[in-house]
Amino acid sequence: MHRGVLAAIHQFPAKRRAIEELALKSETFRLLCTDLADAEAALYNWKGSDSPLKDERCAEYLSLVTALKAEILEILDAEQSNAAE
Repeated sequence: MHRGVLAAIHQFPAKRRAIEELALKSETFRLLCTDLADAEAALYNWKGSDSPLKDERCAEYLSLVTALKAEILEILDAEQSNAAE
């Protein structure tokens, strides 16, 4: 399975099926999931860094991860609403 999709599923395990279905039909959604995986990886790497920029970069990547999670959740909720109509 695509690593970005796995990252989204890790964040929203209860929405696994919706994530998998949307990822199959939307390249844009898959790219958003990839962005999440990349941001999470960067955050993890910066957390282990000895760089004087560590705190600043961790805050930036944490903010990015939070924003990407919100965007993914918004898309999933919109898809669910559209499916219910």
